[in-house]
Amino acid sequence: MTDSPTFKFQYKVIALVAGVVIALTAAVSYVSIYREERIKRQEQERQMVKMANVIASFKLIEPLTGRQVDWGTYQRFLDVTGSLEPDVVAVGILDGEGALRAYRANEAWVTAADPRGAPDLPKTLRAGLAEGSLRSAGGDLALIDGPIAEGGRPVAVVRIAFSLSRMKREIRGNRQTYLAIALSVLGLGLAAGIVLARGVTRPLETLAGKMQRVAGGDFTERMTIFPRDEVGTLARAFNGMVEGLIERDRIKAERDRFERERTRYRETLQRYVSRQVAERILKEHGTPFLKGERRDVTVLFSDIRGFTRMSERMEPEEVVDLLNEYFSRTIDIIFKYDGMLDKFIGDCVMAVFGAPEGHADDAVRAVKTAVEMREAVRFFNEHRAREGKEPIRAGIGINSGHAVAGSIGSQQRMEYTVIGDEVNLASRLTANAAGGQILLSEQTFRRIRDLVSANPLPPIRVKGKDAPVILYELIGLSAEEPSAGIQGGNRS
Repeated sequence: MTDSPTFKFQYKVIALVAGVVIALTAAVSYVSIYREERIKRQEQERQMVKMANVIASFKLIEPLTGRQVDWGTYQRFLDVTGSLEPDVVAVGILDGEGALRAYRANEAWVTAADPRGAPDLPKTLRAGLAEGSLRSAGGDLALIDGPIAEGGRPVAVVRIAFSLSRMKREIRGNRQTYLAIALSVLGLGLAAGIVLARGVTRPLETLAGKMQRVAGGDFTERMTIFPRDEVGTLARAFNGMVEGLIERDRIKAERDRFERERTRYRETLQRYVSRQVAERILKEHGTPFLKGERRDVTVLFSDIRGFTRMSERMEPEEVVDLLNEYFSRTIDIIFKYDGMLDKFIGDCVMAVFGAPEGHADDAVRAVKTAVEMREAVRFFNEHRAREGKEPIRAGIGINSGHAVAGSIGSQQRMEYTVIGDEVNLASRLTANAAGGQILLSEQTFRRIRDLVSANPLPPIRVKGKDAPVILYELIGLSAEEPSAGIQGGNRS
């Protein structure tokens, strides 16, 4: 998609100033010329009317009858005064019947007048004056009538034909003057527009160029010219914007660096502590939670049977690879049900459900974890069998009850764990579990009895307990067990 053509702002300003100057000059010139023409025409008509009234004011009518007019006196008066007004072409006095009784024409104008194209111009001019239809080739003749009255009754008419040529010449001359003035004003207006446009557009063009470079990522650009107008305000705002962008990028860089450090710290931390403990430490800004707390937990131990003798028959690298693969499968299941990986004890895994964060169904989660761990070992052994390797057998013990949870150790080395008799009992159950067997304490069985299938076993005596311990062997989950009741978490 191509950009539409643009016009520089400088040209727009010049065009605007030129348009305003032209409009104002044209308006002033039109008003001036029109007004001058109207005033001159009115003034000339007033002069002619005044002259007609002067001629008509003479009392040259016989006072008795009012019909005898001394036309000769009128003629002599016209011969004397008719040439006093240079624009007068002809003057005539018509009687009541419309007959021309006295007449005088300006010979200088008679030769120029050709109202009808007749060869006898003086006669034509005289006839036209009598008829009141005097015309000239240039259309620059006008007629004025002044009545001669006696006793309120008109008895004759004074008719003056005058030329508009001189007035029109003066107007044409003035128009040329106005045009010259208008062109001068227009030139000055254009010059002023160019100066104004450059004064406005140069800072804007500079600002536009700097903004393009800033958009390209160059934040070193600054405005150094600050006119004392809106452009200066815009320049200061631009500098402030650039500073804001620099600060924004700095904050973003710091935030990104912090997130990278936080992610790296979390990933590193989760290699040594469980996901829940890592999140708790990060939530508390890296300060270990030293204070112990009593929590209701379910503890699971899983131990590989006969691992010591088995490892003696393997190379060290094989032992490490075996444990890493076994632990990887086991840990994924523990995290799936939001369990906390407490620690590795050689080939033994200790998981806690209920600390540092607990759920109402922690016992169910622990049992589900044990069942899936047993299945994972079965698939793991099938894989090892295909490779001609020795299978492993893991025993699992689960117990529920109250334990003390907290960070134990020193400021140099700490470990978040749970301690107490119930934890020890879970460990003792694991020691008594055969390979592939899952043993449940009575406390755990009572919490999940409706959700599992289990067989009671003879009570056993364990170290630290005076009374025999009642235990059950977990067969599996019952068909009615609502698998949707647990929403496992994801390992992060």
